[in-house]
Amino acid sequence: MGWQTDHAPPRLAPALLLAACVLALAACGGGGAKKVSADQYTSSVCSTLKTWQNKIKAGSTTLSQTARSSSSLKEVRAKFVTFFDTSIAATDEMLKKLGQAGAPNVKNGSKFAAELLHAIGKAKPILVEARSKAEKLPLNDPAQFGQLAQGIGTSAQSQLTNLGKSFAALKQKVPALAQAGKKNPVCQGL
Repeated sequence: MGWQTDHAPPRLAPALLLAACVLALAACGGGGAKKVSADQYTSSVCSTLKTWQNKIKAGSTTLSQTARSSSSLKEVRAKFVTFFDTSIAATDEMLKKLGQAGAPNVKNGSKFAAELLHAIGKAKPILVEARSKAEKLPLNDPAQFGQLAQGIGTSAQSQLTNLGKSFAALKQKVPALAQAGKKNPVCQGL
């Protein structure tokens, strides 16, 4: 029969995907001392973001599919926490790869890369906080569980959406990267 309430487990992928898409449109990435061409930089960044996007999307889909077939709130909570663990690990991996992307060899490229890495790094604390809250979901009342789980998802999604919006302004800082991103098919696919 499975666990059921009026509140389905939240799908955080849209907010995380928004952040990834905004970043890709801005054709931006992590900092680092190594200088690379704008095309190489955007290719590395967009590939990294596409991988991150796919992992988050797959985790969200798995959570949605498996939570409904779970037999207990304890099991749903564990799956919810696992989703956040997986999202945090994917974010750590993404941040590491963005840091290894170097800095675009364009005017203000190093500054831009550092600012972007710092900004995208704010996604991790949002996910860590959501995971912490998910671990504490009560198991004695299905309606309360569903309401609180929905609140966790809504809060994280809102914060990530706001974070994604702040990235949109970054693309104005380095037009050469925006141009390189427009030419890259992987960036277009984000």
